[in-house]
Amino acid sequence: MKMALRHTVTVLLVPLAVACGGRDEAADSDAASDTLPTGGMVMPSMEADGMMDQMRQHLELMAGLTGDSMKVVLPDHRQRVADMLGQMNREMTDMSMPMDSAWKALADSLRADLSRMGDMTAPEQQAFMNGHAARVTRMMQMHRRMMSGMRM
Repeated sequence: MKMALRHTVTVLLVPLAVACGGRDEAADSDAASDTLPTGGMVMPSMEADGMMDQMRQHLELMAGLTGDSMKVVLPDHRQRVADMLGQMNREMTDMSMPMDSAWKALADSLRADLSRMGDMTAPEQQAFMNGHAARVTRMMQMHRRMMSGMRM
């Protein structure tokens, strides 16, 4: 009985925790207007809208999850990573920045991660998450370095 109650509470509270860490529409509209100067050009910044900070917090939450809880938040996680990749690609395209082979390879690895994760069991996802989180973190670091090189 206790185990069933704990499972029910976990299944209900984890999505709530994820939702609470989600986006605030008012903050989104403010963030959309945030820009950083880049030598005469103006670009939207992932740092300005907090996407990378939100992703770091989300990865920390994911690191603490086990079993069914991981399964519950997986769709949200996959969407967040896909959104992050899309935002990064848009920013780089807007800045006319070439995407080098290292960038493309890491982005492809992350997309492959997202595809594979949907078919994994909860224990497989748990074992896989450390490597996946490291790739997400590496992508954020690479993006930050590339974008900081463009700011003047």
